[in-house]
Amino acid sequence: MAVGGGGFAVDASALDRRFATIPADVKKMSLFYVYLISGFAGVGGFIFGYDLGVIGSILGMPVFLQYYYTDQGRSLATYTFDKSWIVSFFVLGCFFGSFINGWLSDRIGRKKTIIFGSFLFTLGGAIQTAAINVPMLYIGRMIAGLAVGGLSMIVPLYQGEMAPAKLRGGLVAIQQLMIVSGVAAAFWIDYVCNLKLPTSQLAFRIPLGVQVVAGLILAFGMAFMPESVRYLMKTGNFEQARKNLALVRHLTEDNLYIQYEYEEIHKVVEAEMAVGQGRWKDLLLKEIRRPLLIGCFLQFFQQLSGTNATTYYAISFYKILGITDTNTQLLLQGFYGLVKIVGTFPALLFLDRFGRRAFLIVGGIGMAICQFALGILIRVVAGNTVGAAVQAAFAGKDGLGKFGVFLIWSYIGFFAWTWGPIPWVYNAEIYPVRHRSKAIALATAADWLGNFIVGIAVPTWLERSAYGPFFFFAVVCTVGVLVTLFFIPETKGVALEEMPANFEGPIWQVGSKKKHFDREVTPVTDVHELDGDRKTAHLA
Repeated sequence: MAVGGGGFAVDASALDRRFATIPADVKKMSLFYVYLISGFAGVGGFIFGYDLGVIGSILGMPVFLQYYYTDQGRSLATYTFDKSWIVSFFVLGCFFGSFINGWLSDRIGRKKTIIFGSFLFTLGGAIQTAAINVPMLYIGRMIAGLAVGGLSMIVPLYQGEMAPAKLRGGLVAIQQLMIVSGVAAAFWIDYVCNLKLPTSQLAFRIPLGVQVVAGLILAFGMAFMPESVRYLMKTGNFEQARKNLALVRHLTEDNLYIQYEYEEIHKVVEAEMAVGQGRWKDLLLKEIRRPLLIGCFLQFFQQLSGTNATTYYAISFYKILGITDTNTQLLLQGFYGLVKIVGTFPALLFLDRFGRRAFLIVGGIGMAICQFALGILIRVVAGNTVGAAVQAAFAGKDGLGKFGVFLIWSYIGFFAWTWGPIPWVYNAEIYPVRHRSKAIALATAADWLGNFIVGIAVPTWLERSAYGPFFFFAVVCTVGVLVTLFFIPETKGVALEEMPANFEGPIWQVGSKKKHFDREVTPVTDVHELDGDRKTAHLA
């Protein structure tokens, strides 16, 4: 039905009904193009995952220790400190990078921001590859972190703004698939290089050099991708927005579905921008406060659940379980990466069918059980011992060590289809357009803050308690389940333009009914003022 100002009070269901009228062959091509754009942007996720995964295994390579410590006279007593900070300099860069991109993406656009981040990542990767000492590694990791933090914020934003509502969850979940694919690729490249080149610097320089290639692929590929339709409207470029919408949906500009979707997006963006461009202090406003708190919580607790502790320090975990051979440790990490990839597919296939809440609750319960069991296993076998004494306690108990590895893999299997992708999906869809880039930047920064805390704390914590971190992770997972159950609303199938209304209901979610956005849509023939020109849109 028509509303004031020539807009339409429509929703995702109405758009789905319009989309259903499109011929099957055209519809198939339209969906293919949407997946293509979202998938290529997801290379930013691959870069994110690769840089997370590559360093953990390299830090455990004997040739790495030989080159940077023994040959250069650097004391091995500083190794635990260096290991923490080589990881944490990267994470600090990510933290600040997410804020910078929140500002930059509103200035130069989503597409150019991704390209800029790609070149910055290439620079950081080149410095790491050529590093001749530990301080140079610090610098390279910080620069790469600035790029990855920015990409981790902007890629889900870009994907969410380009995707139809009914596919948004699965499309943004592609980001998680690409992240875990990057992690797995890093693990396997590390393993093969260490296996084939155990005494050569190439064992760690080749894996670090792959970052350069990945960054260049993303930079040049994104040059051929379209700019976000919502960003173009936000900046007043309405004609290009209409062209890009038609391009993304692989339909003509005069197609009824394109006109209908364009009007819906245009109406909401225009109304929001009439209020003014979102500022950082506006994130304290009531309209954004609740979704922002939920978004930050999901990202922060995603990291405190222990996922990247395993990614960074799995070799230390395997040593605790009595697995001391370097090649075996790296091989186990390779399979760990494969578990993450396979585990992501349920989110791609079923997230938009069963919803965000169910996945978070089921996954959180599974993750908590695995972490509690792992902590209990280490406590029972090794008591309060630490270091070599823990390894000695597991010596000759191969079955228990393998069970511990099974629990690590099971934990990440639950994580991969729940708390891995869903915080990114949720944050890409819940904010009003005028606040979206800054809100996502803040939520992404919360993710990297949690990542930093875990990265800096776990090595020292393991020296004092071999089982303590796992009990902590289990408690975090349990809290995540309870918060989801009581406070986090469902967003499945809700159009971005309808999302603010989804957070106007009761804060208490148990027993509350999901809002319905299906409103009657009557055929309309109306004259609208689009881009300053009088045009007739026949939408009947």
